Amino acid sequence: PAPPGKLKVGLVWFPFDEGTLRNGGRGGARDSPDAVACLLQRMGTAQNPEEGIDLTAHLRLVEVGEASGATLEEAHASLEELTARAFAAGVLPVAVGGSNDQSYCHASAWLAHNPMARRGTVINIDAHLDVRPYVDGGKHHSGSPFFSLLEDPRFAEGRLVEFAAQGSQCSQCHADFVKQHGGTIMWLGNL
Repeated sequence: PAPPGKLKVGLVWFPFDEGTLRNGGRGGARDSPDAVACLLQRMGTAQNPEEGIDLTAHLRLVEVGEASGATLEEAHASLEELTARAFAAGVLPVAVGGSNDQSYCHASAWLAHNPMARRGTVINIDAHLDVRPYVDGGKHHSGSPFFSLLEDPRFAEGRLVEFAAQGSQCSQCHADFVKQHGGTIMWLGNL
């Protein structure tokens, strides 16, 4: 355990990109956990005497685990369980890897862990709204995490803010869906 006053941040590895592929996107995110792990080993010290910064005084980085599964649905269930375990231990989970489909797994775990989250605000910083319906009979994909969130009855009192969305990347029906569910769209061109 981290000493009192230290923020525990937990890395949750998610080596999957099936959600992007289902959405017709470019694969490769499945390799990002390995790439990030390699970079972390080369980062140098968490104490910078030149700048007078000591990250170890306020932060403890821990490893929560790696999601697993033979299908994306199994991987999502594994990711949600790892995220829930992190919350229960007082750790702030950070997913490394995967496509944006994993966003709902975190929201679902947070909604289950903290009843106050039901009235919270979620901010999606992206060119896309990511509220597309499921594909192929109910399969999640990289364009559906906030569709899942807005359809989740536990989030009925919550609010979604779509920040820096680009109109050329978002259909009218998806923008309407966000607004019909009480969400706010902050278009990039207005920022």
